[in-house]
Amino acid sequence: MPRSTNPAIDKAASGPALPIHAARPTNDRQFVTALARGLEILRCFSAETPELGSRDIARRIGLSQPTVWRLCHTLSQLGYLVPGTVPGKLRVGAPALALGAASLDALRFTEIVEPHLRAFANRYPAAVVLGQQHQMTMIYLLRCNGETSFVMNHPVGTSVPLADTMFGCACLAGMPESMFEPLVTEIEATRPRRMASVHRRVDEARRQLQERGFVASLGGDHPAIHYVTTPLVPARGGLAYGLMCAGPAFQLPAALLEGEIGPGLVKLADQVRVALPGAAREEPAA
Repeated sequence: MPRSTNPAIDKAASGPALPIHAARPTNDRQFVTALARGLEILRCFSAETPELGSRDIARRIGLSQPTVWRLCHTLSQLGYLVPGTVPGKLRVGAPALALGAASLDALRFTEIVEPHLRAFANRYPAAVVLGQQHQMTMIYLLRCNGETSFVMNHPVGTSVPLADTMFGCACLAGMPESMFEPLVTEIEATRPRRMASVHRRVDEARRQLQERGFVASLGGDHPAIHYVTTPLVPARGGLAYGLMCAGPAFQLPAALLEGEIGPGLVKLADQVRVALPGAAREEPAA
């Protein structure tokens, strides 16, 4: 829900939702209670209460804690809830962007991050993207185009493959083992023929991250596109993000990418990391 200009209204709006049994139409046989309960759980999260435990949620919506735990487990499996920064707490995940304005409101940190990305993008014939890893994809949360004829066509909400792009593999390379292993296991189970390529890309990304803090892709994903990327991943697990600066290969030669843009992207990551919910306050694990 968009923030009002009245602090009292904002505080009231962030309070407990009505218990689900109070809001249910008693004479409507088409009403799906399980769906309504899941949506009521998502409504509990706000700017004032970005992280909640199952006990907090149960108290807010008037359901038993075991029922809430099962509903939260389902929402977590779908990515709509993710682990919070405090053990035992949950917060809204990036896939909730698909639910519209309420989810975008929960991601208002992009308003803080955007000026930094835009200032960086305006220095080059390129676009800068902030993405978040969700299951087997990287979801674009924010995109800023520089003042150039090159325009990245992928809008906010675009998902690109985690295992088939250096953007995704760099994110994988920055993850601690607790995050990395389950994803690799899933890739191996669903796309076994891609494993050799994935390991090769991740190993190369790790090497570059250890040497210079960023990863360069010189036409590896698309022959006409060059880009650099760096992950923003919590050392102990949590939400994984990535920054990417991309542009036409003929305008972003290797010397410019690796000598200037890449180091600049690492500094940009330091500027925006503190604004990301659940992001690491320490250096990404290489």
